[in-house]
Amino acid sequence: MCGISGIFGEKNRALVERMNEHLSHRGPDDEGVHCAEGATLGMRRLAIIDLFTGHQPISNEKGDLWIVFNGEIYNYLDLRDDLEAGGHRFSTRTDTEVILHLFEEKGPQTPGLLRGDFAFAIWDERRQKGFLARDHLGVKPLYYAPLGKKLIFSSELKALLQEERLCLQLNPDALELYLTFLYIPCPWTIYRNIYKLPPGSYLEYERGEYRVVRYWQPPTEQVSNGDQEELEKHIYSRLQDSVTVRLMSDVPLGAFLSGGIDSSAVVALMSQSSCEPVRTFSVGYGQEFQSFNELEFSRLVSNHYGTDHHEFIVEPDIRKTILEVVGALDEPFGDSSAIPTYLVSQQTVGEVKVALSGIGGDELFGGYPRYLGALWETRYRKLPLGLRKSFAWLCGAIPEQESSRNIGGWARDFLSHPQDPPFERYRRWISFNSTEQRRALYTKEFLTRLRSVDLDKAYFKQLIHPVSTWDSADQALYADLGSYLVNDLLFMADQMGMAHSLEIRVPFCDHLLVEDLIRHPWQRKLGSFTLKKLLKKILKKDLPPQILRRKKQGFMIPIGTWMKNELRPMFEHYLAPERLRRQAIFNPQQVSNLFEGHLGGKVRKTNQLWALFVFQLWYEKMERRLTG
Repeated sequence: MCGISGIFGEKNRALVERMNEHLSHRGPDDEGVHCAEGATLGMRRLAIIDLFTGHQPISNEKGDLWIVFNGEIYNYLDLRDDLEAGGHRFSTRTDTEVILHLFEEKGPQTPGLLRGDFAFAIWDERRQKGFLARDHLGVKPLYYAPLGKKLIFSSELKALLQEERLCLQLNPDALELYLTFLYIPCPWTIYRNIYKLPPGSYLEYERGEYRVVRYWQPPTEQVSNGDQEELEKHIYSRLQDSVTVRLMSDVPLGAFLSGGIDSSAVVALMSQSSCEPVRTFSVGYGQEFQSFNELEFSRLVSNHYGTDHHEFIVEPDIRKTILEVVGALDEPFGDSSAIPTYLVSQQTVGEVKVALSGIGGDELFGGYPRYLGALWETRYRKLPLGLRKSFAWLCGAIPEQESSRNIGGWARDFLSHPQDPPFERYRRWISFNSTEQRRALYTKEFLTRLRSVDLDKAYFKQLIHPVSTWDSADQALYADLGSYLVNDLLFMADQMGMAHSLEIRVPFCDHLLVEDLIRHPWQRKLGSFTLKKLLKKILKKDLPPQILRRKKQGFMIPIGTWMKNELRPMFEHYLAPERLRRQAIFNPQQVSNLFEGHLGGKVRKTNQLWALFVFQLWYEKMERRLTG
């Protein structure tokens, strides 16, 4: 794991050195810069593999190709054997050098041949061409910004912002999507002229021009038949392999253990492949917030496998922690799970440099209650419309819960908008502010700056377009894999882990596992009333029954309660009407109504208020740099 940065089209050591300084948390072990005619490459290294000969940037034998690389390639030894048989000679034991030699052979086909989590940049000095690539599922981030005939890139936005020639403007479209989903999806960023390279994509640059090409996407042809038992054996074997290859490391590693089925599965499979007890790490809460606590389940798994278990209770200076978290994120991000992810990473890095996580298990195997909603949507629509409208009217009386299992909120989401088509209802379920709610939030002046009032609808339709003939539940799984997973969960894991120089590996996000499983319809993964039916069955012999039976619980914190108590002064300060009037983005009265309603218990607006609050913290930090 590293941080990379650079510029195509300009020799500029001073800029790349500044960018490197702002990536030091991603790579405290080493740094390097290479200046060439027409480009400059930089990197900060967190040494995980080949601790002594892995200095970057690295060149080929001729010295005309140079690379900087962030990530791990898990099939690099096999690739190296093939390349050596073809006459290539290596000066290091790193996976970085393998990528470079493979690029000599395969050019733009290279990223599609790699198995791993990666973002890399290559400069071809002889041809004056640059190449950027990001892994299949987007585990590793990569940002870029055109600057006239030049193009700058980096692992994080904060490094790109060291280029003072960039004219930074707030992107109203990105704000629209942020308030809808609580994250800003690829390729947008909060800035109008800075972009995320999408997962499974590469960028080619030559003499001031560039193009982005998609080299991989999940399969879109479903498997309509096949033996279920064979599928179970194959997926179990693939998952075993996905965990095993991610144990490759020359430094200590461990695992996050929440006690949910995904993290428990990772620990179980790690234990099978490890000669020593697996180091596990869990976070919990005090007695006041027991509904958010999972420590009893993490202890159960730890005892079952005899892990070297570490747990701690969240009793931070929450105001100080929030400022640290938002500072590490670089752009507005409204998933409050970033806070416990930040804290568990902070504790974990004192023991290990690499931690495996269960991220991706829900999207791949069907772990969210909304998937059952999408499944039952087809049957529900067979009821008379008048009856469905009556249920929609009555759902307003269903109370929501300030807990990790908001069953009332799920019921209200399912019953509302009975006339919408299935894909539109699912889009509403994953949205936190409707079009009408967003319109009410903005000032009249800001509304005129929006390009489209239906951008979220167009974005979601594009997500499911490749699988428009699939069943609603299968479309939901496909959409979340391409958006929520990469733009929320993987972004959060990378940013919060790297804030503490911790590499987080995600076995469920192996693209080979995804290819094998996404093609199968929901009936092979879910039951009519059962989430993760397939995963629970293949892990039946590995996990305690209590883990297999327990209900889904998200990695959440009691932020809604905190904002009524210890965080209330902080919220009142950043959401103050005079501050909002000066910014001229949000309607002060509407924001006040939301906050007062939440404080009074009339409505539950935790996520909406948290998103506004985080935006305000970001805006406060960046206001002086913004133009237009």
